[in-house]
Amino acid sequence: NGEHAVTDAELDAKIIRDTNKAMAECKPYVGMKVRHVKGGEDYKVKCLALIEATLAPAVVYEAAKTGKCWVRPLAEFCDGRFVGI
Repeated sequence: NGEHAVTDAELDAKIIRDTNKAMAECKPYVGMKVRHVKGGEDYKVKCLALIEATLAPAVVYEAAKTGKCWVRPLAEFCDGRFVGI
């Protein structure tokens, strides 16, 4: 059928390219404190991760007030929704 099976090396290369592109201007790090621009809530970055279904890079962050953890794709985290505090 002409479909190409993606190798682990190709997948790793894609992850690295996607991560480097998203982090070119935005560099979240563990412990970084950010504020959600629209909602005004404060958060702390807990870790960087991969979304299982797509292997897209993601950010895990914790709400300062409630302690709830959230996950957002790195591209969304870096699109201006959050600012460092």
